[in-house]
Amino acid sequence: MNGTDDAIMERTMKELPAWVSDWWQPIETAPMDGEVVLLYKPDEQRSGDYIAAGYWGDWPAQGRDGQCWIACSGGPLAPPTHWMPRPNPPH
Repeated sequence: MNGTDDAIMERTMKELPAWVSDWWQPIETAPMDGEVVLLYKPDEQRSGDYIAAGYWGDWPAQGRDGQCWIACSGGPLAPPTHWMPRPNPPH
């Protein structure tokens, strides 16, 4: 994904029905095996809300253990609070 794809994903997620919010799960329950999931972080004044496709993986500049949440578009993400599985693509 690139920046344009991320913007489309974010707009799409905001337009989904309210019941979809029940799909979000605490980040502590997220798979940490490289599986790509949707990630959410609420507004914290400096970086704003985001919904991004990403995965837990190795990022060399991330301290001692080198692991963090990484956006599929590239680069580490600020720590998300929730996750959900990616939906199936349209038929």
